[in-house]
Amino acid sequence: MEKADEVEEVLRLYDDDKLLQAARLLHKVDAKLQNGTLHAESTAALQRHDAQLATIRRDTDEITRLVAEMKSEDGWDAAYAGPVTSVSYRVNEGDNGLMTYKIESTLVANVINLACVINEVQLYPNLFWFVRSLDVLEQPGRCQKTMYLRVRFFWPVADRDFYCYGYAVDGLDEDDCMLIYSRDLADVPDRLGPYRDRLDAKSKETVRGSMTAAFLYKPLTASTTKMTFIAKVDPTLPYVPVPLMNWFGKVFGRGIPKVEATLHLCSDLRRKPNTHVFPLGVGF
Repeated sequence: MEKADEVEEVLRLYDDDKLLQAARLLHKVDAKLQNGTLHAESTAALQRHDAQLATIRRDTDEITRLVAEMKSEDGWDAAYAGPVTSVSYRVNEGDNGLMTYKIESTLVANVINLACVINEVQLYPNLFWFVRSLDVLEQPGRCQKTMYLRVRFFWPVADRDFYCYGYAVDGLDEDDCMLIYSRDLADVPDRLGPYRDRLDAKSKETVRGSMTAAFLYKPLTASTTKMTFIAKVDPTLPYVPVPLMNWFGKVFGRGIPKVEATLHLCSDLRRKPNTHVFPLGVGF
């Protein structure tokens, strides 16, 4: 690969949802720039695509940090231990209002089928009772979504709502994994524009929160997948007591078997496609 083709290949990989591969190639290009061996055409391409390449670097750094936290074993307290699912939470000193959860589960599911169901966010109110609604506001790309999420809280605490931007990362080719990453829309300036007024608006029914979350899927066999989920949620509460952290952990954990049940239902419907209409919208 020569000249500006290197930078064009970085952008092609990124557009094909292969962020991790794009980041590795971009790292090599940056190294050549630093040591003075980068071709003039590639240097010009770096400058021409500076904004998009900055997005690739930012997204890679954020995902790398979140995955490292997923893999960390330090500082987590158990909240739920089911047959195939465990949920833990972390309380960081100085972050009394931040709720951080990690869910680990081994599911009888093909990795792509599992990712398809998780990506169908309109199913979440059926899978998790605490999700009152989840609406896709915009889908700018094949695996990108701008979303509005409303979460039930128990009386007298008002519902919390969140504006999020999420996207998928296909790392099956070289990294043996898939990722779905979501962060607060307010932290994504290039996607915020049409929704700035909504984010600033006040509601009598809900309180605005913020959230960063990620799903990591790693195939163990052709029909078994290890799923790890991490969420860092600020529910806009002055203090989150440990019993509340435990309660939410149990709620999360008990919802995971519904995901597996949905996958099995989809497999049954694929074998008998005319027996029922199921609004998944994914090609199993």
